[in-house]
Amino acid sequence: QAVIAGAVIQDLRGPVALDGDRVSAKELAGVLFDGSLVADVEAGVLREGLPVTLSARGADLDLALFTDQVQPPRVTLSGRADAEATLELNADGLQDLNLRVRSRENLTVNRDIMRQVLLSQYAAGVTGARQLDRVVNTVLGPAPQRPFDSGAVDLDLEGGRLTGQAVLQSAALNLTIDLLVDPEALLAALQL
Repeated sequence: QAVIAGAVIQDLRGPVALDGDRVSAKELAGVLFDGSLVADVEAGVLREGLPVTLSARGADLDLALFTDQVQPPRVTLSGRADAEATLELNADGLQDLNLRVRSRENLTVNRDIMRQVLLSQYAAGVTGARQLDRVVNTVLGPAPQRPFDSGAVDLDLEGGRLTGQAVLQSAALNLTIDLLVDPEALLAALQL
C-alpha cells in the first residue's frame, strides 16, 4: 500500500529493478479509488537531484472516493472516471506534468461550487443580479449534487504554472472553466 497526496493505492504489486543508479518499476499494478491503476516509475536514487518520472493510467476510478481521500477544497464529486498522468520531478521541484481525466458515468459536482463558478463568471458588474441568481438556481436545481452527462479535466505544466481546463456538459448546462493550479502546493502534496 502507498499513500500519495492523500490517495491510497492498495494491492500495489509488480516487478521492481535496481539498475546502476536507478530504481524502476514497469507495469506496476494496484487499486486506486476502487478502480485499476497501472504505472511505470523510475527514480534516479543515486543521481544528482533525485529525478523521478511517472507514467500512470487509472480506469474506472470512483470520484466520490477521490473526494473523500484527497479532499480537494470546496469540491465534491461523484461518478466514475478514467485518467492518464505523466510527471517528472526532482529536488528542484515539479519539472513536467500532464493530466487527462475523462468521466465515464454518473458524474456529479456539488451545487455550491457550480453556483459559485456561474455567478463569478456572469454576475460581476451585471445589473439585475437577482434575476441572474434565479436563473442560475433554476439551471442548477435544488439537489446538493448537480449531474452532468460528461466531464473532462486537462492540466499541463507550462512556464512553471499548471494550466488547463475543466469541461462539464449536460443538456441544460455546458461549462468550460479555465484552471490555474499552484504547482508548489501540488509538489508539497506529492512529497507528503
